[in-house]
Amino acid sequence: MLDLSLRSVPTKRKPSAWLLEINPRPPGIQAADAIKHSYGVDYWGPALLFALQDRKRARHLSHPFTQGSQYWCEMVFIPVVKGGICLSDDPCFELFSRRPGLAAQVSWWCTFWTKGERVPDPSEDRNAFFAHLNIFSRTSRAHTPEIGETVRKELRYSIV
Repeated sequence: MLDLSLRSVPTKRKPSAWLLEINPRPPGIQAADAIKHSYGVDYWGPALLFALQDRKRARHLSHPFTQGSQYWCEMVFIPVVKGGICLSDDPCFELFSRRPGLAAQVSWWCTFWTKGERVPDPSEDRNAFFAHLNIFSRTSRAHTPEIGETVRKELRYSIV
């Protein structure tokens, strides 16, 4: 995990800054979904209302939770390792029944394929993910990746 921290030895150079990107579109799912669940602001709703010039409703939807972020959040993507026919029912439900403690730390999830469906090989499809989950911790930021790693190790699905 990369975190900003104070340097032990100050630099002698004058600090500088530069613009990396100007992106006029709403953010993608990796940015918008975590913000929606952590801070309570759904970027896509206000973006649509701004396009309709409905500034009043856009302003109403642009306020975060009163207390700020309710937790630290990470989106966990479960990759497809090979194509074939899915033999698993929803692996997220299976994980939650087997590990209820993990279920309590998932705010949202999506499984892209279920039993009997054809799962494309990662080389033939842009969506090379079997599922994705928003996991969270109210303990610490450092705790969040630990939960994410547990989910990656514990979530099981079968493709033949």
